[in-house]
Amino acid sequence: MTVKNTISDTRVPVKIWTDEIEDTATDQLKNIANLPFVHHHVAAMPDVHLGIGATIGSVIPTHKAIIPASVGVDIGCGMMAVETSLKAEQLPDNLRQLRLAIESAVPVGFNMHSVRNIPEAVAGTVNAGLVRILTKYPKLAENAKRGTSQRWARQIGTLGGGNHFIEVCLDTEGKVWVMLHSGSRGIGNKIGSHFIAEAKDILNRVVEAEKVAQANVIRRREETAATRSLLNTAKLMDENPTLMRLKELETLEKVTEKVDRLTVFGGLDGVLNDTVRINLDSN
Repeated sequence: MTVKNTISDTRVPVKIWTDEIEDTATDQLKNIANLPFVHHHVAAMPDVHLGIGATIGSVIPTHKAIIPASVGVDIGCGMMAVETSLKAEQLPDNLRQLRLAIESAVPVGFNMHSVRNIPEAVAGTVNAGLVRILTKYPKLAENAKRGTSQRWARQIGTLGGGNHFIEVCLDTEGKVWVMLHSGSRGIGNKIGSHFIAEAKDILNRVVEAEKVAQANVIRRREETAATRSLLNTAKLMDENPTLMRLKELETLEKVTEKVDRLTVFGGLDGVLNDTVRINLDSN
């Protein structure tokens, strides 16, 4: 397949592999393509449509960034097509029995396999993987209810609800294919929700740290300005003895406001050149 359309008025281009795309999905793709960490280009597949965390059916390469919400609770969703050995003319005129057989073998919606129908090897493989995940992320284990691992194992080989499907279809040469769009089921919901919450928590901590850092910068600037002002004042005083004496007198005046009696020995010359003695007398 070839690219049908390209959006170029964004930070990185959006390449679309279909002529049929809703306006809301186009707007969402543009928003994604304008993110500062999206790399090279955004791709939209033929099944593209509006999503919650990101556009469904899109490929979003990022540089030094992870977006849990772009995968979200669909972390286990996927599509696959398998070519069979059948030709179109070998199919019955009515596919009702084939559909009933598929529905009988593959639970749909919230349904799942019974415990006795789960191959032990399959359940063991799932449980081994779950142990590694839940050990590495204890909070995820806390959120998982008792018996979750067995329920997740029972959901293997099920379809889920929503827009998930099993389809018997033909290609241009009349060959019969089976196409599957599977759901991520409970395990996808738990994992997706957990890491979306983790990302929000990290973002909040980063924002708070930035606020503290900005406050520290402002405080340091104020402290630097105050220190520079003191140094400039000290330099000015050092270069002008008369101003220094006047400053001393100003300080002395402030001190005398708090005493009952002030006795100065030596007159003005003594004030300027000798010793200033303050007698504090409460009587």
